[in-house]
Amino acid sequence: MAADGTLGELLDAALSWSEAGASRVLLTSRQPDCNHPGYPLAGDFSHQSLALQGLREGDAVDWFDSLRRLPPKSRFKRPRRDVLIRLFGKVGFHPLSISLLAQQLKQRGPAEVGERLEALLEEQPLNQADRSLLASLELSLEQLPNQCRDWLPRLGVFQGGCLEGMVCPITSFDEADWQELRNSLLIAGLVQTERVAESDLIFLRFHPTLAPALWQKLGKDEQDKLLESYCQAYHQLSNELYKMDRTNSYTACALAQCELPNLLRAVHAVLQTDKTEVGVEFAIKVNPFLNNIGLRRDWRELAEAAAKAGGTVGSQTWYFSHSNLGEQLRQDSQTAAAAEVFADILAGLEETPSYNRCLTLGRLGRCCRRKANLLKQNDTTGRSWMSWPVWNRTNRYGGRPAQPGQT
Repeated sequence: MAADGTLGELLDAALSWSEAGASRVLLTSRQPDCNHPGYPLAGDFSHQSLALQGLREGDAVDWFDSLRRLPPKSRFKRPRRDVLIRLFGKVGFHPLSISLLAQQLKQRGPAEVGERLEALLEEQPLNQADRSLLASLELSLEQLPNQCRDWLPRLGVFQGGCLEGMVCPITSFDEADWQELRNSLLIAGLVQTERVAESDLIFLRFHPTLAPALWQKLGKDEQDKLLESYCQAYHQLSNELYKMDRTNSYTACALAQCELPNLLRAVHAVLQTDKTEVGVEFAIKVNPFLNNIGLRRDWRELAEAAAKAGGTVGSQTWYFSHSNLGEQLRQDSQTAAAAEVFADILAGLEETPSYNRCLTLGRLGRCCRRKANLLKQNDTTGRSWMSWPVWNRTNRYGGRPAQPGQT
């Protein structure tokens, strides 16, 4: 499911899709109750809530066999089917848990794995969400070498994974230590490597439960220290991607798409600090990728956050953040909202001629011309297109706007 801020709109849209003809919509969610009138838990056959169960026994065994064929080679014979089914039953036949258990069964016997798994399950609260998955994760983590377990929590700063080249600068791992930890994580099935399209760079995809569990193992001071280096590193990456986009946009976009969860976390974190200029510049470098990838909501939210944190009215930082917001709105065909932003910029600038003033007048003029053309096409009442409210604000910024068709 989407984040809380967008969930209501998504559910409204899905409800309308399900009512279009004979169509049906299937939603999967970790939360059993959507708290939406169109999705009752009972009493309405138009919406039915079904609890997702684990894999069927045969599918679970097939999934295990496919994982067992992957490297590294197992040190033990394949367990009997009934043994596997009893072991997988302890974790509710959850596919993510089975993927971790499959790696453990390459290193030790099923009796040892089952005994330790039961002990870890007893340590988890009965009402704990993903109880079996967290126990499976702990089972994998405790098999890592002692020094690796000490280093591991620092990876919790990342959002689901990262480019491999980002690990050492942020976590301060020595290269040799990182290689040892990397190999241990790969063997345990906690990390997978993926080559980014059209590049030689490697993206490390973490097991879904890994980073959140690791982050909780860090104290507040260490979290703050890691976040500071994390934000600095991703700010630098945004600069590099922004430059790369001019000469190799396909690769730049592919890299940005892999790292978007980290870039967004970092840029919003910086915008919430007193580093206004850094945050605004960071946002301006990230936002074009959001637009290119089609994440319009994230695109608008970041532009609005940058404008809100834009600094003193009239400052260059304030100008850049609000200009970026206005351009985002104009490109999104929100002409009236964009014109209001540009009019606000003009009101905040000094009235003496300047490059920023000239550029903003040009942007406002494009909004006005587009709106005038739309009014001229759609207005059959004879009402003047000059009645658009923003016209009254533009008069004092440089005369009346050009007539439709004029530049």
